Amino acid sequence: MLGLCDIHNDKSDSRSFFYKNPKQKWRGVMINVAHNEARKFFGIWTVLPMMVLPIVVAGLAIRGVHKTNPVLFWKSLGVLVALHLLYTVGTVLYAFRMASKEEKDENRYWK
Repeated sequence: MLGLCDIHNDKSDSRSFFYKNPKQKWRGVMINVAHNEARKFFGIWTVLPMMVLPIVVAGLAIRGVHKTNPVLFWKSLGVLVALHLLYTVGTVLYAFRMASKEEKDENRYWK
């Protein structure tokens, strides 16, 4: 759903998010990495949380929770995965919302 793009690095194009295909908006959103705002969004709101889940699971495994209390380990893992999925869906919805907003703003200037 989310993609990266560096082809829209024209400084006159102020959009950070735009649709991959404006006619078929359900196909996804591109993040223009030429803009600082998009880099912050991608790094802080996308990459960083993707790194947290494996670190927490490894921490639980290192502490031996999976051996001493396997039910607690699997419940914790299930909750973490569910939270991660909800966070991912929220991030994608935010990107679609921002692409829609920026498209409206861009079209307003061309009319």
